[in-house]
Amino acid sequence: MVATRGSPETMDALQKREAEFAEREKKYLANEKRMRAQLRALHKAKKNEAKAEESERKANDNERSDEESEVTDPEQRAGHKRRLEERIENHQIGSGRTKRPKSCRLWEVIENKETAGWLKKVFRTHVWRTTKFMANEAELADAMYIALGFTESICERLVILEEDEREEMLRRYCVVYGTGCSKALNDVRNGLQQKIKPVYMGLLKENKAFSSKQLHHVAQRLNLTILDEAVKHKKTAAGNKAKNNQNKKYRERFDTYVDQYVTAFKGTKNWSIEKRCNTTLSGTDGNKEPALTSSDEAMIILQVENAERKWNEENTFLAGGFDAPPRTATRDLVKYSDDKGGNNKFGNWSEEGRKRYNQLRAQIKKGRGQDDTPTWENQSRLRLYDLHQMGNDPGSKKASSKDKVPRIDLTNAAVGDASDDDNYEIEAYETDDEADELLKKAQVAKKAAHVVKVPVIDDCELRE
Repeated sequence: MVATRGSPETMDALQKREAEFAEREKKYLANEKRMRAQLRALHKAKKNEAKAEESERKANDNERSDEESEVTDPEQRAGHKRRLEERIENHQIGSGRTKRPKSCRLWEVIENKETAGWLKKVFRTHVWRTTKFMANEAELADAMYIALGFTESICERLVILEEDEREEMLRRYCVVYGTGCSKALNDVRNGLQQKIKPVYMGLLKENKAFSSKQLHHVAQRLNLTILDEAVKHKKTAAGNKAKNNQNKKYRERFDTYVDQYVTAFKGTKNWSIEKRCNTTLSGTDGNKEPALTSSDEAMIILQVENAERKWNEENTFLAGGFDAPPRTATRDLVKYSDDKGGNNKFGNWSEEGRKRYNQLRAQIKKGRGQDDTPTWENQSRLRLYDLHQMGNDPGSKKASSKDKVPRIDLTNAAVGDASDDDNYEIEAYETDDEADELLKKAQVAKKAAHVVKVPVIDDCELRE
C-alpha cells in the first residue's frame, strides 16, 4: 500500500524527519559553542605564552649583562659571550627537549565540489551570524574552524590534534577552500546594501526617513521609555506626558527599524509580520535564540552610514523625474567601501569601516543589555501588533517553526572576537537639526540644469 499525501504514514515520516533535523541542528550548535570556547582559550594561551617568552628573554639579557660585566680580559670576555649565546640558544630550542616529529594524524585536503558548496553555505549562514569581516589569514582560519565544527567527522579529528597540528590542518583547508568561503561571506555583506537601500529610499519618498545617526540612536535603545501619566501628582503627570510626547519620535523610529530595516536584513520569510508581532529582537521574550545578534544590528547601521550620502544624492535625481546618476558619479559619496578596489580576498571595506563596525557592535550590545530593554522591545512588539491589525491576543499566536591587486590596506583591520567591547560607550546625539537638514536636501528635486536628459524623438520627426 502506497502512502498518500496527508495520510498518517506520511505525517509520521515528516514528523520523524523534522525531529532528526532538530537533533542534528542541536549537535551543530553544541559543536559551534565548543569550537568558539576552544578558540578563546587558544588566543588566551598564545598571549600568555608570548608574555612568558618576553619575560624570559629579558631575564636572559640581564643575566648575560651581569656575567659579562664580571669578566675583564677581552679573550675571556669573548669566550664567555659565546658560551652564554649557546646556553640561550639551547634554552630557546627547549632546554634539551627534542622536537616532536610531524604527526601521522594529519591528512591531505583535496578539493571536493560538494564540500566546497557545503562550506560556503555554512559561511553564509552560521559563520555570518557572528563574523561580518575578515582581514587576514588568521581570522579566516578561525572562521574555518567554526565552519568545520558543523561536521562531526572532521570536528572529532581536529579536536584531538595538538595546537600546531590543528593550525596546520586549518591552513590546508584555507588554501583549498578559503577563497570561496571568504567570497561567500563578502557576497552576503555586499548584497545586504542592496536589500536595505529600498527601505531607505522608500522612507525618503514618503518623507518619513531618518538619518544613520538617528537610526544608531534608537538601535542603542535610547529614549524609548514610556512614563506613567496616571500618577496622582499633577505636576509629575504633566511632566511625564510631556516627556512621552518628546520621546514619541524615537519610539516610532525604533518601530520602523524593527518593522522595515530588520525585515530587509532577515527577509520576510524569516521575519514575517507574525514573528515581528510575537517576538523581540534580542530574545527577551524567552526565545532560545535572539532574532538578531548585536553584530547583525551593527551591520544594518553600518550599511546605512556607508551609503547614506549616495542614496540621498540619487533621490534628488529621482525626485526631479530623471534617472539615477551612474555609479561612477556617486562613488566618492560612499564612506567605507570601495567598489573599484580590485579583487580583494577579504572584501573592499576600509580599516575605518571595520573599526566603526566594532564600535557599533559594542554600543548596541550595551544597549540591549539595559535592564529596561525587555520592556521597551515588548512595547514595540505590541505597537506593531496594532499597526498590522493582527486582531487576536498576541499571546495566543506562536511564531512558525519554520585577480587584481587590492587597494584596501587591511594590515591592522582585524575585527576580533568582541573581547574589546568594553572600550566603547553608548553614543547619543543632542538634536535632530543636522540630520533633518541633510534629509531635506535629499528630498529637493534636481533642476534640469544639473542633468543632461536624453530627448524623446517623435516618429513624425524621424519620417520628416
